[in-house]
Amino acid sequence: MSPASPITPAIDWQPLDPAVRPRCYDGGANFGRLDAQACAFDTARVAVVPLPYDSTCSARGGMREGPGRILQASWWIDFFHSHLRFDPAEVGIATLDDVHPHMAGPREHIARIAQACDHALSFDKFLVTLGGEHTVSVGVCAALARKFGPFSVLQIDAHLDLRDQWEDTPWNHACVMRRMAELLAAAGGDGPGSLVQVGIRNVCQDEQAYLDDHGMRPFFARDVHETPTKQWVQAAVDRLGPRVFVTVDLDGFDPSVIPAVGTPEPGGLSWSQGTALLREVFRQRDVIALDVNELCPIAGQNVSEVAAARLIAECLAYRFAPADAWKRWIP
Repeated sequence: MSPASPITPAIDWQPLDPAVRPRCYDGGANFGRLDAQACAFDTARVAVVPLPYDSTCSARGGMREGPGRILQASWWIDFFHSHLRFDPAEVGIATLDDVHPHMAGPREHIARIAQACDHALSFDKFLVTLGGEHTVSVGVCAALARKFGPFSVLQIDAHLDLRDQWEDTPWNHACVMRRMAELLAAAGGDGPGSLVQVGIRNVCQDEQAYLDDHGMRPFFARDVHETPTKQWVQAAVDRLGPRVFVTVDLDGFDPSVIPAVGTPEPGGLSWSQGTALLREVFRQRDVIALDVNELCPIAGQNVSEVAAARLIAECLAYRFAPADAWKRWIP
């Protein structure tokens, strides 16, 4: 079995002053274009953190524009969930200022992201982070591990992201889940066994060896398509521990659903498959944060941005809807 790398546990940061509130978007540019009361940080239960970054992208660049485009798309949709009869804006959604890239490099930027997320978590907010390339998720995971200890990670993605290094750096977007596994092991968790990966359809030989070494069994998209949805969804949920960090690389969805991604792959999840999985994870587990990444805007299109914003609104409804709302939908 491959030894865990000592790289990730070395991520560290100085906590920001808890007496100082994070700076937030104002002027109506926040997630959902909410009014001053609904987006006020002190009363909001949700903190949206934009993470514009695409320093290590290996295909099409532009993912740094993703967070801003998702915010804009959120202005055009209604958050009210007709099945749950619940509007997640009721719990308050604050949008924090962008976490801008650290010019020293990816590792330093990951620590900066961890610091910003740690600060928001110190106010007991539910984190929603917007990438940016998937590398940003390592910083989010580090902050969550410091606050919560070990937890499971649900990854929706076309790629395993389990390479130890790619393009001469361990901080590449293709190494994200390898770094997360190390982080979770350092936090006292099961390391690779903490990961539940869904929608996978691109694997390299080194990643296959890592899967074999650690007995990992991803939910490959081809198997998902050949299995009744309720069956594979429940199988995925059953592998998760009580606390879950949900990280969504938008290329986990089929390009016919979300085409504007950095590294698209055919044969991905449908909208119904993806939301069925997320619904049950939020319903059956304690989801501690949501992470949506890798939107890479295409000129003249906005369907991907709207889908990403809609996905976040759906998940917030799942997370905060009262128990009786679920009974109306799923008796």
